[in-house]
Amino acid sequence: MREVEQDPRKDQYNEPNIQGLKLRDLRYADDTALLSTTNEGLHQLIHSVKEHSENKGLFLNIKKTKIVDTDRCKRTSDITVDGEKVECLENFEYLGSKIEGNGKCSNEITRRTAMAVGQLKKMEKIWKGQDKQS
Repeated sequence: MREVEQDPRKDQYNEPNIQGLKLRDLRYADDTALLSTTNEGLHQLIHSVKEHSENKGLFLNIKKTKIVDTDRCKRTSDITVDGEKVECLENFEYLGSKIEGNGKCSNEITRRTAMAVGQLKKMEKIWKGQDKQS
């Protein structure tokens, strides 16, 4: 990603500005989310990442690459890499959290609450002393 930061196209990435800091990507292990405020900026950013990764022997899997347009987008992204169109989604999961294009999180809160309730119900017998294995 250092090469992407130093790429001559970096002024065209149009990264979001959050409290004075430009945020181009979120990374954890082998998961990366690329951020741009424009379709053209995202196109430049994806191609820059692809080129610099290939120079290091890493290859971008277009089938696993997804785009989520936010509700602020003026038009739907239409990005093609090596003749393959990158799929556009309304939401995606990143590091276990569902990211919605509209910026809302009510579905994520409902999902996590349901998971917690399910785990609590599994523990009910233990709390009531009815678990035969304890």
